[in-house]
Formats: sequence, structure tokens, C-alpha cells
Amino acid sequence: MVDDARTPGKGQPPGPHEDDTKPTSGAKTAPSDKGRPENDQGALNERLDEALEETFPSSDPVSVKITK
Repeated sequence: MVDDARTPGKGQPPGPHEDDTKPTSGAKTAPSDKGRPENDQGALNERLDEALEETFPSSDPVSVKITK
């Protein structure tokens, strides 16, 4: 017996494949990015603290945007 709920039908996209769960090379941080001073954990924490201070007190969530 075939379970129709689990079998993709006509016009439906196929289910996830094993390869879809593996990270791509673009998902990794480039080695050159790790050495950049702005990517240092202390610098990131400092920027986050500053963003929090600028938005407090407010009901809006803190927005952290990392740009290069």
C-alpha cells in the first residue's frame, strides 16, 4: 500500500533530498573574513550593546545588520 500523503503528486515539488541538507561553499565564512577586526566577537558585542542602548526604551526589537 502506498501512502498518498507522503508521495508527491503531479505538479507538486519533490521532497527534500539528502544533498539539500549539506552546507554549500557560499554558506561558510571565508577565512579572510575571520581576521577582519569588525568580525571580532568583542567588536560585535560592542556594536550590539550600542544598538541596544540607542533603541532602549522601546517596544521595537533591536535590529542588528552586519554589512561589509
